[in-house]
Amino acid sequence: MNSCPEEWELIAGELYKRGLVRVIDKPASLDGRMIVNGAFGVPKPGKTTEDGSQVLRLIMDFRCCNAVCRVIQGDIKTLAGAPALQHLVLPEGVVMRISAEDLVSAFYLFSLPEDWSRLMCFERKVSRRSLGEDRDGEVYVGAAVLPMGWNSAVGVLEHAHRNLALRPVEQGGAGLFGNMEIRKDSVFPKLGEDGQAGWSLYLDDTSIL
Repeated sequence: MNSCPEEWELIAGELYKRGLVRVIDKPASLDGRMIVNGAFGVPKPGKTTEDGSQVLRLIMDFRCCNAVCRVIQGDIKTLAGAPALQHLVLPEGVVMRISAEDLVSAFYLFSLPEDWSRLMCFERKVSRRSLGEDRDGEVYVGAAVLPMGWNSAVGVLEHAHRNLALRPVEQGGAGLFGNMEIRKDSVFPKLGEDGQAGWSLYLDDTSIL
């Protein structure tokens, strides 16, 4: 944990308030050793506070969790991304419109099952009072969202994002057509047929053609 105990109390309290961590009674263990993880900050280029202090991006360091877990690949190998569009050749007089958007703070948008948080505990305990409770005692907190330092975060994020894209609108999804998805493992869709648009997801980015 690359912070002093007092600062970690403040950080953990803010993470808990935002729903990014949850209280864990006991971390997971392997061969009698608890699986606990770290955290540190890296400067955001060009960003400072009013007093000139550097603004840091929080990094959840999950090397311990990674050491005991298999990587969830998901759909990573099928991602096409923007380079796939370099192979498109348009007939003369044809125009293709592209709309793109990304999910802001994407890794923090998707909640994890509570049991997974036992694998994702931070090493240093925090006081219950730092979490807003009016009682003494210390507890562990574990990640409740996708930690960027977790090897499977990308695979899980892509899986969740893609399923939201394919889910019907009446069920809270985007209702995109599966046969119009641009992927490495499928034939490039015929754009414009029946007014359908092609689409591609690349982690938190969505492109509509």
